[in-house]
Amino acid sequence: MKKEPLLVHLLFHPESVSARELARYIHRQLNGDLMVPGLRVPTVFCPTRDDGAPCARLRFNFAERNFVVVLADDPLSIDESWCGFCADAWASCQNNAFARCVPFQLSENAWPLDARLKGVSFAKAYLQDAGEARNAFVVRRIVVELCGYLANLDKVADSAFQAPITLFLSHTKAALNKEPRVTQQFIECLRRDQPIEAWVDSGDIQTGSKFAEAIKRGGRAHLSASCPDRHLRYARMVPRRDPAREGASAADHGR
Repeated sequence: MKKEPLLVHLLFHPESVSARELARYIHRQLNGDLMVPGLRVPTVFCPTRDDGAPCARLRFNFAERNFVVVLADDPLSIDESWCGFCADAWASCQNNAFARCVPFQLSENAWPLDARLKGVSFAKAYLQDAGEARNAFVVRRIVVELCGYLANLDKVADSAFQAPITLFLSHTKAALNKEPRVTQQFIECLRRDQPIEAWVDSGDIQTGSKFAEAIKRGGRAHLSASCPDRHLRYARMVPRRDPAREGASAADHGR
């Protein structure tokens, strides 16, 4: 059987209604409407036994790369079998070039779950308001971590998946100082709760260097995004392009 190139595993306690709803939301965001083009990232819910206990172990043989998302909340934190299972899942991803584990803390008490996870950083989703804000935080973080994971595939065996990811931002001069100050809003939003470091072409190019060459290096070295001078609606993470070919003015290049 041909393997999927990537599979996202969503782990949550079967008796947690809120975690299940969040998992469904993540699935919809990563797959989108069948009638509308989307990310199309395959997802799978963690299988459980008839009594609600977790399966013996996660199976990584369905995909070439596996990305494990742990949704830890109070119902999970008080169930020793699930706490141990999540720790096992995290451990199976360590020193594994084909798997990555990203745990989310959905409640204040849902950490560390297991002694093996005491030194592990969980994304603190519980600090966000429950509902839309928290859901958006979790999905953004998953996409950011996925980008970091996939961007390191050629070096994955030696990669520590270090944060922050550097995002190269290009803009027109109007976008920098003209209302609604799109570039600054974009930078502030990225830095607020995501492991992203913004590299802005106008302020981070060394004095005396050639503008076009610096932009070209920046576009090749980092993920890139454009900051249009009128709207943010088209800004999204996509495969990088060569910004130099669009001119030294750096106007709306490398979405």
